[in-house]
Amino acid sequence: MPTILGQLTRATNLLTHHLEDRLAETGLYATEYLVLRTAAMDREATAAQVRHSLALRDAAFSDIVRRAVAREYVRFGPPPRDRRTRRLTLTLPGDRAVRIASGIHQDLEAHLGGPKRQLEIFESLNALGDAMATIPAAKILEDGLPLATA
Repeated sequence: MPTILGQLTRATNLLTHHLEDRLAETGLYATEYLVLRTAAMDREATAAQVRHSLALRDAAFSDIVRRAVAREYVRFGPPPRDRRTRRLTLTLPGDRAVRIASGIHQDLEAHLGGPKRQLEIFESLNALGDAMATIPAAKILEDGLPLATA
């Protein structure tokens, strides 16, 4: 019997591969595009809020931001009024890349069916994510290993 994890991983990988094949012209990987798109959609969001909204681990997020800064797609730093936080600010090339990638992304997801079917898929995935968020984290023992391996 297939597992939720197996089917979700398969769907995620297929969608990611199709998207990355089409995003080649922008120079973005799917996760990089999602980080930049999220920052573009809420220009007031802090970097931590962007990372959290995509459920990315710190190291993965840092690598993505480092590459985007190196490509001059984004500036990373404090906003003018709050030196304690960090914000991702798209540059003109970054904004162009996200606009192109968004069009490609929308065309790809249109193959999933009409708006009603896309909403059904989104709501199912959102419900799954909400359910997963309620599962307690693994208990880590003094040796640094999770309880299940002790």
